[in-house]
Amino acid sequence: MSDALFAFIDRLPKVELHLHLEGSIPVHLLKRLSGYAREDLDELYHYANFYDFLMAFKKVCRLLREPADFELVTYELLAHLARQNVCYSEVFFSPSIHRRNGLPLEPVFCAIYRAAAQAKMALGIEMAILLDCVRQWGELEAGYVLDLAMEHRKQGVVGIGIGGDELAAPPETFRKVYEAARAGGLHTVAHAGEVAGPASVWGAVHALKAERIGHGLSVAQDDRLLAHCREKQLPLEMSLTGNVMTGAVASLAQHPFRRLFDAGLALTLNSDDPAMFSTTLTAEYRLLATHFGFSADELRRVAQTAVRAAFLPDSRKTVLLERLEQIPFTD
Repeated sequence: MSDALFAFIDRLPKVELHLHLEGSIPVHLLKRLSGYAREDLDELYHYANFYDFLMAFKKVCRLLREPADFELVTYELLAHLARQNVCYSEVFFSPSIHRRNGLPLEPVFCAIYRAAAQAKMALGIEMAILLDCVRQWGELEAGYVLDLAMEHRKQGVVGIGIGGDELAAPPETFRKVYEAARAGGLHTVAHAGEVAGPASVWGAVHALKAERIGHGLSVAQDDRLLAHCREKQLPLEMSLTGNVMTGAVASLAQHPFRRLFDAGLALTLNSDDPAMFSTTLTAEYRLLATHFGFSADELRRVAQTAVRAAFLPDSRKTVLLERLEQIPFTD
């Protein structure tokens, strides 16, 4: 693979749409948050399956114990993204987990906002927040998250989603919550088709009317669903490394990204939980080049899709798309 293509990837102004704040904390920072050098943390980011990953995510959340911790990890994440030429990111935050851990949420939100404002001023990167509902905790808890999202809608929260154990609660469980979110002016996304089959994606499409699908791997298993997603240009928030590490796909060779891209679907590329998967958005783009044979033009198209799928004003999208067009590739 040519150095020129890697240099092109580095220069691309990037947008990331599927990224979990709690999954972005590297081990050295976890040790700092824990207050001492815990050897067990060195093995925390190793998983035999998707449910091992969920348990590790839960353990990480327990180490976030005060608002200053959230301010630190938010700024560190945004600095990490800025170094990759990411100019805008929509970041998932799971408030229910921290509420159950006994944290008062208002100071936590304020800490995240402070870090975002500081990063925008110092680094030029912008962040919006998506509140993630833990689907295995049901509709009532999701309603609480919706209330938080409405309360913080003018302070940086742009929408809600559902994540967690996809097999524990189908999308239809959250129909009323999503209806209320749309009525309140919030955007909606949903993890679907990551470890569950096409029915999960259909549920997110029909019952939730989700504007984007998180992962959507099982779209490749249903020709009718694939045709629907292509016709509607429904964005899929895909990641590569994370899907392999959790066992959602057996290997990169079996990942459907190339097939879905060639079929004309709207695919975005994301790092998902970058620290937990030892990856970066830049590394994911490089995988598209090295393992899937993506050309510079195809990589640019993936980056453009992320801009178009972002919950940004059209005027801002136009500026970002023009910037992308201006990045040259010289072999």
